[in-house]
Amino acid sequence: MAVAMTVCPAARAEEGTDSVMEKLQGVWNVTRGVSQGEDIPKKDLKGTKMKIEDNVIVTYDADENEKYRASFSINSSVQPIAIDMETKTKGMPPMKSLGIVKLSEGNGLKLCYALPGVDRPAKFQSKEGEMTMLFMAKKESATKSK
Repeated sequence: MAVAMTVCPAARAEEGTDSVMEKLQGVWNVTRGVSQGEDIPKKDLKGTKMKIEDNVIVTYDADENEKYRASFSINSSVQPIAIDMETKTKGMPPMKSLGIVKLSEGNGLKLCYALPGVDRPAKFQSKEGEMTMLFMAKKESATKSK
């Protein structure tokens, strides 16, 4: 199942980094994932959440176990919006990943990033043979967020 997301280009061009950072804050339910061209099975994604607070992204599985943690910065002066992440997961060395992010008006998020050491993707896709990850998520309402 594909999730369609659209963004008004004129509105996006006027948004600054602070506005984008503010919109990223919260809890996001992961609805789709693609790893190097392979769809991640729905059963593996069920209950997966990303919590974004300040400049930190933390991913949790359905049992609320932390799976991934990274600090990040964004550059909204380029399109698509660039995101630079650095792994902060316990037991893993710090590694940098370069990606792109897109917010939709319907509380949707697309995040596409290259595995460490690979150039930033230019498109929201993850094809076989590419070292990229693609995730789509929907933001939880403020009353549901923990």
